[in-house]
Amino acid sequence: MVQIKPRIILAWNPQSFKVKILDKTAEIIHCVLQPSGGPNEFYCTFIYAFNEATKRERLWQKLCELKLRQKGPWVLMGDFNVVMNSEERIGSNVRSKCGQMQWISMHVLQMLGCGVDQGLTCTA
Repeated sequence: MVQIKPRIILAWNPQSFKVKILDKTAEIIHCVLQPSGGPNEFYCTFIYAFNEATKRERLWQKLCELKLRQKGPWVLMGDFNVVMNSEERIGSNVRSKCGQMQWISMHVLQMLGCGVDQGLTCTA
């Protein structure tokens, strides 16, 4: 059995939500949430992506797999470990700002089934 080192801590007020964890990896906790005051449940995936882009490929594969199973509203939230502006980065140089944003944009669009223009460009 593969050990998953916890990287995400999930806490909630049990008087506000019922939470059922459906899946987890080193980068996500995927669950279904039901507000206490209503019947409308929704899916939520909490994300803390790896720092290295090559390791994040598994994250995108997992999110695509989860998308196929969704039968209702779905929220993705967390830290994808990319920056939109070089000013957001503290501690080291930003690799390629365009490259990171193109990478995340391409994967998000593909995952959502929007298709991707192979000519995606960055004007930074």
